[in-house]
Amino acid sequence: MTKKQDILYKIAKNNLKNCKNFCGIDYGTKRIGVALSDSSHIARPFKIISHIKELDDIIPAYNIECFVMGWPLQSDSTVGGSIANVLLFSHRLMEKFNLPIVYIDERLTSVKTQQQLENLFYKEKTIKKTLDASVAALLLQTFLNNFR
Repeated sequence: MTKKQDILYKIAKNNLKNCKNFCGIDYGTKRIGVALSDSSHIARPFKIISHIKELDDIIPAYNIECFVMGWPLQSDSTVGGSIANVLLFSHRLMEKFNLPIVYIDERLTSVKTQQQLENLFYKEKTIKKTLDASVAALLLQTFLNNFR
């Protein structure tokens, strides 16, 4: 971790220390994976949505206090081509819910999650239906493991 990353990590950790309920987001232009965690700090896939409006009932119902979103990086650590869409969606989240957003490196999370589901003998059709929410859970759990 670079000195700058270490400073940002400490600031984020301090600002989020009182948050208990998190929502993980795996943003895609067609599907948005959603995962939730509560004070147990265990992330679980929740659902796949197609529009931000579908979060209107979820966020207050689960007392969400912070979002954790995938940050699209390429293998050489430069930002991926989908960054503009992620930033636009993030801006909409902030306007709509006024909650902090933490970004986490999402490199290879879809591949890793798909392999895990295949290892559990999930059928291809089931994997396709659950992949985005499962990726959101992986992102969220990674964050929880590193920030708690």
